[in-house]
Amino acid sequence: MSYALWPKLSKMVLLDSRCWMINSPANITITDAFDLKHLIKRLRSTIISDKRGVELLGQVVTGQDFRLVLELRKVDYVGALMRPKDKQNVSAAVDLLQHVAQLPAEGGFPDPELLRARHPGVVALLPVLRAFGAMLLGITAPITQLGASLEQLLVGLSKTGALAFLLYRAASSTSAFLPSVLYHDLQAFIQTVFWNVLRLQVRVMAKSVVW
Repeated sequence: MSYALWPKLSKMVLLDSRCWMINSPANITITDAFDLKHLIKRLRSTIISDKRGVELLGQVVTGQDFRLVLELRKVDYVGALMRPKDKQNVSAAVDLLQHVAQLPAEGGFPDPELLRARHPGVVALLPVLRAFGAMLLGITAPITQLGASLEQLLVGLSKTGALAFLLYRAASSTSAFLPSVLYHDLQAFIQTVFWNVLRLQVRVMAKSVVW
């Protein structure tokens, strides 16, 4: 789906949009709390935590559960991706969220029969983990999908916001899905991205008007 506004955005505007989405320069009104890399690091910290877990549609998934699933997927360097002391490691955070976002159904695992026989709990968790992974996909795309258009990035962020809202509302309490501050910062970041893109569109359209 395309709209008349998209062709009016120059390549430089698209580049600027991606840059402030990732780096939050001072001339754009996004606070540090809404910085994309900071959000990704906070999401990783929540995933690897065994103390609180993430409630997904009634099932609590802990850091140990995530680790086991990734090990069964034969992901390299799971220990490094899940290391709690590396809180500031952006690369590890992005890689971990990407692996969760790309989790397949049970048939996509190296040995589906062994998975069903020895790890029925993992099989039961896969549907909710894949829903969570679908939510994470849009938040990592501005960093990992360098060939994506601004429109594709916005569609991904929109899906992230919608899925996060559904998982948040389905949880037993306001902080069971994600810490409340993290959830609201995630939604505020997405809202701010759309607001700034709209502002850029209006600016570009205003320059193209012949009076």
